[in-house]
Amino acid sequence: MKIVYWSDFACPYCYIGVTNLRNALEAKGVEDVSFEMRAFELDPYAPKKAEDDIFGRFMNKYRLSEEETRARIKSIDDMGAEAGLDMNFGGVLYLNTFDAHRLLKMAESKDDPELVSRLTERLYRAYFTENLDISLQEVLLKIGTEEGLDLEETEEMLKGKAFEEEVMIQEREAHMKRLSSVPYFIIDEKIAIPGAMPQAQF
Repeated sequence: MKIVYWSDFACPYCYIGVTNLRNALEAKGVEDVSFEMRAFELDPYAPKKAEDDIFGRFMNKYRLSEEETRARIKSIDDMGAEAGLDMNFGGVLYLNTFDAHRLLKMAESKDDPELVSRLTERLYRAYFTENLDISLQEVLLKIGTEEGLDLEETEEMLKGKAFEEEVMIQEREAHMKRLSSVPYFIIDEKIAIPGAMPQAQF
């Protein structure tokens, strides 16, 4: 089984959704599965360096009160907990994820599915649990090398423009499919599943 899905490292529902799907497959004893994450930036115009936290963004974007904002954030953390994730969504930063997607494309070029799986999970965890600024190249360099990428090669990639086109191609593909939100899963090129469903529903 091959599962292709569009996702962003700054999307809580993506992290929760792919975890619920993985948990559902494991519960059913499905072992021969490959995942391919394709790039989708929630906000391509987000700053290259984090300038704000999510609390104020939520209040302004959805026109919520402080109490309503706290409740919305808690509901996302609770969804994560149900999936077995330790999320601190209230502490995340509003930032740009383009370089994080480039880092993942670099890992994919190594033809090492385990490396890709580790790095994908690590980037989600860095953002949602550790609340790191994954727009910063020094943070991405540390994460990438800790998961097995070469230090000098990764540093050179991040400072240059490598894998930019790969990210943009996948984002254009999402646009052509008229995807306005993520996650969006396609199973074996036949079954499309939009959204972060609960494990039982998956």
